[in-house]
Amino acid sequence: MAEQVKDITKWRFIIKKFLNDVNKFQSKDWAREVKIAKKLLNSKFDFDFWKRVPADKKYFSLAFFLTSEGKVFLLQQKRLLKVEITPKQDYLLSDKKLGEDKKIEHKPQTLLDFLKYGKS
Repeated sequence: MAEQVKDITKWRFIIKKFLNDVNKFQSKDWAREVKIAKKLLNSKFDFDFWKRVPADKKYFSLAFFLTSEGKVFLLQQKRLLKVEITPKQDYLLSDKKLGEDKKIEHKPQTLLDFLKYGKS
C-alpha cells in the first residue's frame, strides 16, 4: 500500500510540473493524465529523470510526450542531462618573459624583396 502511495505522488508531480491549469481539471481529465503519467513512468525514463527535466513550457496534456515530437524532446533532454560540465581551470600568467626571442630570416620571395633586403 505504501508503494502505491509513492506512485500516486510521482504521477501527481509529473502532472503538476508539465501541465497548464491543473486545478481546473475534471475527473475524466485526471484519469486520462494519470494513465499517461503511468505509461511515461513505465517507459525508459525513470522518476529522477522527470524531476531533472526543466519545465520551461507548460502543455495541455501529457500526451505530447507520446508523440514523435515529444519523444525527440525527451531524448534531447536525456542527452543534455548526461553531459557533465566541469568548471574551467584558471591559470596564473606572469608578466615576466620566459626565454629569448628568436630571429627568423626569410628568403626573399620576389624580386622586390631581394632588391630591398639584399641577401639571397
